[in-house]
Amino acid sequence: MTSLISSLSITNTVASVDLDTKLNLRFLARVCQNIEYAPRRSMNFALLRLPKLKVTGLLFSSGRLVVSGAKSEVAARIATRFIARIIQTMGHPKINYQNFEFVNVTSLFDTKFTLDLKGFISRVTESKAVMSKGGLSQLCNYRHSSDCSMVISQHGKIVIKSPSPKVACEAIQSVYPILLESCAMVNTR
Repeated sequence: MTSLISSLSITNTVASVDLDTKLNLRFLARVCQNIEYAPRRSMNFALLRLPKLKVTGLLFSSGRLVVSGAKSEVAARIATRFIARIIQTMGHPKINYQNFEFVNVTSLFDTKFTLDLKGFISRVTESKAVMSKGGLSQLCNYRHSSDCSMVISQHGKIVIKSPSPKVACEAIQSVYPILLESCAMVNTR
């Protein structure tokens, strides 16, 4: 099962952290060149893009920081720390980094075999899986749990949306045996 986890690739994370201080977004936008702030156009947040880290941060005046675009847990933590340090050097010295959490993780998994989606749906609870047509291939939307969902392609590609990488790994480990049974049906025909 460890080989399953190694073939799971995270494509995007959304992480949130509380900086425990009120932020003056107008001041930060004037001082820092990477921060965009347009209060009339947005919901009162500032946008900070870091092209070298390939992440985008949303700064709220309440002190909440939301970072998206990181490709791993470590990269998300590094990006939030880096943005917190930028804000600290720009005139907010009392930043207290706390309550780091993942909001959403999008990952990809390739089974490396084709699937019989109708066979997969018959093996799982009917209410959890829904069949749909998507362009040239069939897709199956599968809700693994209340907070983890999957889009499964007949070509064996799976997109997983979960609250953390750990939940995505657990979901793949529990669904993989059912997928293998669906693969056996395709290959015996």
